[in-house]
Amino acid sequence: MPIIRDVKDPRALAEIFAKAEAQLANTLHPDPYIPAMMPGGTKWERNLRPPMGPVFDHEAPAGH
Repeated sequence: MPIIRDVKDPRALAEIFAKAEAQLANTLHPDPYIPAMMPGGTKWERNLRPPMGPVFDHEAPAGH
């Protein structure tokens, strides 16, 4: 595949990006690695600290 540089035509850029995204979608791993502490990882939100705020807001207006 030749290297294309300095493309200024928006339609040509859109075509290049579409081809690149299709190629990327074809080469993605079916079961991608997710770091343990990131969203979706095995340790995400494990053992969270309890919220430090009050359980009941005593300063809220009545009936709130």
